[in-house]
Amino acid sequence: MLEMDRFLRGAARDPEAWRALLERQCAASTGYCTAVREDLALPAGHGARRPLPPVSDIR
Repeated sequence: MLEMDRFLRGAARDPEAWRALLERQCAASTGYCTAVREDLALPAGHGARRPLPPVSDIR
């Protein structure tokens, strides 16, 4: 992320360099999320996309 910030603040406009930075950041993010999910024994996918349990009538 720091490299991406420096790139954006710089005057250079290099689409290939930016694409390479994005690919590295995406791979790092994917690896991090995978490791966290494994550590916490969470299923794959975004939690907000999983169905919610039924709401009970007990109040």
